Amino acid sequence: MKFVYIHAIWFSLWIALGLEDYPFGLLTMIVSLEAIFLSTFVMISQNRADEKRQVIADEAWRTVQEEEQQNVILLRLSNEILDLTKEIHAASAAASPPGRPGAQAGAARPGERDQRNVTYTSPPGDATKEW
Repeated sequence: MKFVYIHAIWFSLWIALGLEDYPFGLLTMIVSLEAIFLSTFVMISQNRADEKRQVIADEAWRTVQEEEQQNVILLRLSNEILDLTKEIHAASAAASPPGRPGAQAGAARPGERDQRNVTYTSPPGDATKEW
């Protein structure tokens, strides 16, 4: 805003002091020249800002492409895991006895102790107690 106030005072003094006669040709030329320079500076700053935005956009695009590749790899791995899981379920279903679907042969039922490959011994120093 300081720029606007300075110019308002400058123009008012130029006209009030009568530095030149109406239609103020020199003042008009100075203001026009100043407008040309200002518009040039504005365009230069906009071009610099556009270049910065383009660099940021390019980097964001590279990141999106990398994430897309990672997603494709993760999706492929997820599908492989799903296929292997289905194969394991199919193999375990084929290996289970017909009367007990999904159970392993010889496995204990809920609430039972597994009796496979278990040896019972007396605790040390208690040879008289039977297990």
